[in-house]
Amino acid sequence: MPFIKKDFYITSPTKAFQFVQNTLKCTNKEAQKIIDKKRIYYKNQNPIHKSDLISGEVILEIFEPKATLEPFFIHQDFALYHKPSNLLTHPKGRFSHPSLCDSIKDTFGKDANPIHRLDYETNGIILVSRNKQSEVILKKLFETNQVKKKYLALINGILLKNQIIDLPILNPNSITKQEDLGIRSQIHPMGKRAITKIKVLKHFENSTLLEVTPITGRTHQIRLHLASIGYPIVGEPLYGVDNDSAREYLNQKLFTQNILKLQAKSLEFYYKNTKYFFSTPFDFL
Repeated sequence: MPFIKKDFYITSPTKAFQFVQNTLKCTNKEAQKIIDKKRIYYKNQNPIHKSDLISGEVILEIFEPKATLEPFFIHQDFALYHKPSNLLTHPKGRFSHPSLCDSIKDTFGKDANPIHRLDYETNGIILVSRNKQSEVILKKLFETNQVKKKYLALINGILLKNQIIDLPILNPNSITKQEDLGIRSQIHPMGKRAITKIKVLKHFENSTLLEVTPITGRTHQIRLHLASIGYPIVGEPLYGVDNDSAREYLNQKLFTQNILKLQAKSLEFYYKNTKYFFSTPFDFL
């Protein structure tokens, strides 16, 4: 897990933010953020606030980075990674969340960057540029829809026919009334057009394996589209569930091992007049 719980015994009253700051060698702002996220508390579960003087037994949840992930293909200008489930593509703060970027920059240096992203919960293939020149070229391919992407999804229920889902999606940044659920996109007439092609591959007793091709690239597009037609992905914690369940997941997701059955399976594109096709080496089921 990204975070582990460590016990501390504080012998003399100390301001909470100072204890966190000294223990983690972080800034005042980072320490206060950790306290705000309730990652420090008394052993009896009583909460601790940043202005509190604390003493006695406390628990601090400390981030321990995972081992560096290795690319499965390396070109002089780019590389391919398989991002596991429950890992961010980009970082969200030094002491907040691990990300694939940690491994990318450890291996290729500060100029290497992911060209696109996958959701925290989604596993699969990610294309990475190794220098600024290739970053410009590869990002342009994505922006102009010159990259063919295919996903595998295992959905709840039996879907009988191939279909195209064409429903507009409103980006979370455009939604102002969701408060703590603001991470979720919505099907909305004011949203941008979103198109997803669905191909049925195999039926199981209570589920269906799909090949999914997103024609557009909206936030959470595949997950929202499938839930909107009544077939949420197995392990889906945000779409097709009630608000309380979604909130509970968001509050605890760093400490759960929920596995969303959605994989970015393959990428196909031309780079400098050469055609490339890559498929993740990891099995889906």
